[in-house]
Parts: sequence; C-alpha cells; structure tokens
Amino acid sequence: MMGMIPLKIKIDLVKLKTIADITRKAWTKRGKLKSPTIRHRKLFEKAFREYVGFWTKIIHEAFPEYNFRKHKICMYKIKVSEEADKYIQRILLPMDYLDYSPAVDPRLKDDECIIEDDVLLLKEE
Repeated sequence: MMGMIPLKIKIDLVKLKTIADITRKAWTKRGKLKSPTIRHRKLFEKAFREYVGFWTKIIHEAFPEYNFRKHKICMYKIKVSEEADKYIQRILLPMDYLDYSPAVDPRLKDDECIIEDDVLLLKEE
C-alpha cells in the first residue's frame, strides 16, 4: 500500500449529522456540554458506537483487506472538511476528540475526506 496516492472519498454528511443528533440533549444551545448524567453518558456511548461503525464502513470500502481483529485505524491519517468536523465535535466528548477525530483540511468540500494509504496499522499482539 505504501506510495499510493491518498484516496479522496465522499462521506455521508447526513449520516454523520444523524449520529451527532444522538447527543443533542447533552449540549446547551450555545454549544457547551451540560453537566454529565448517566443518561448523557449513554447517549455518547451510543453515538460513539455508531461513529466507529461509520468510519469502519468507509475504511473497509476503501481497503478491502481491513480486518478489525488485525488492524487499527490511524485516525490522524484521515482528513475531513470543517463542516464534517463540526458534527464530529458533537459526537465525541472533549476528552476523546484528540484520540478519535480525523485531521481537518479546510480545502475539502463538505462531503469529502482524504484517506492516506497508511491509515491501517497492525495491532500489537
């Protein structure tokens, strides 16, 4: 895979927004996180599971050799638009954002992402 040109792929912004809407009740109208409750935690857990599935599907379509048992996805090897990042910021808790969010490239169209060819890493046994 090394040396390939990065892939530019369309992403489903409607799906990403739908995932972000799961956590809507945990945020204030001004975009601040409300005081945490068990209910809010469950909302973020559900949104996170769907978020992981969202990226897993995209990676699997781009790299058929992807196997979740053997590989992990290096999220900073993915670049998304600023619009997509707005939704991602509502899906992930602030403490998880740096670990699980892709990089932002303001030159991308709203529904585009770039995936580097070395996005898959082998899991350590």
